[in-house]
Amino acid sequence: METLYEYLLDNYKENEPIFLVDLQVDGMTRTNVRQQIKKLTDTGKVKRFDNGIYFLPKRQSLSPAHSLHRKKFWNVSICEIKRPDVL
Repeated sequence: METLYEYLLDNYKENEPIFLVDLQVDGMTRTNVRQQIKKLTDTGKVKRFDNGIYFLPKRQSLSPAHSLHRKKFWNVSICEIKRPDVL
């Protein structure tokens, strides 16, 4: 038996509304479906839009250019400042 998350990935697109009343999975009771949706919502795999309406959030992928930009932005070099001897 596939998990509810696998079922949602196979049957719904990202940001497509998932209506809890319409969600019927073979081998799962309605109570079990609600419990699994709650767990998926707590982990962030599914987002809640409103009562009984959920969706799969868009997955964010970072490009290498984005990672390089962030690394370059946060790369701070500390150099030692030498003072000339004061007479």
